[in-house]
Amino acid sequence: MQRQRVKSEDDDQPPPAKKLRYFNDPTQSRANRWDRIVIVEGQKFHVIAAHLAQHSDMFDGLFFGAFAEKDQKEVTLNDPVITAEDFQYFLEATNGELTINDSNVNSVMHLADIWGATTVRKQCEKFLMMETKKATKEKLEIAKQYGMDELVKKAVSEIKSMKEIIELVPDRKSLELLEKPMLEMLLTQALRFPFPGCVLSNELMK
Repeated sequence: MQRQRVKSEDDDQPPPAKKLRYFNDPTQSRANRWDRIVIVEGQKFHVIAAHLAQHSDMFDGLFFGAFAEKDQKEVTLNDPVITAEDFQYFLEATNGELTINDSNVNSVMHLADIWGATTVRKQCEKFLMMETKKATKEKLEIAKQYGMDELVKKAVSEIKSMKEIIELVPDRKSLELLEKPMLEMLLTQALRFPFPGCVLSNELMK
């Protein structure tokens, strides 16, 4: 079953206007610099098949596997989840640009996950570990969805008050949904703070 990316409150924020690389401008992407065209939302992106295949299992199969698209000069991605804007960021990331930010990390991470793009995933992980301003709850949601254990540890270690823990675990139902490793980390962190009545109190007193 295909994963659905975590919806972020930052998704509605306007992204940076300036592109770091140009993939659809004929003056910037000359014929000798590309060999395929990928179309997303009607927008054409001039790419190098071997480069994309190197960075993505999906594109490796699409361009060099047993798919009809392997012999097509132009390939259209019709997935409604994929936007031209997100694909622009993804391509920039495969070219080593520092394009990941709080506005696009959710969508780029989603593409990296479904397309098997290890290098792009690592860029997203590094950003989430080192630079993001996202709230702890959202970082933990992303970390859980994509199996980012180190991000879980870091996010929990940065909790600064019992109030934050209560926001993460407001009731018994929320507590029961926690996996054991997460519960243990939250309990350990909670011991650093005074703990007025909350669902973790009974756990702490055991």
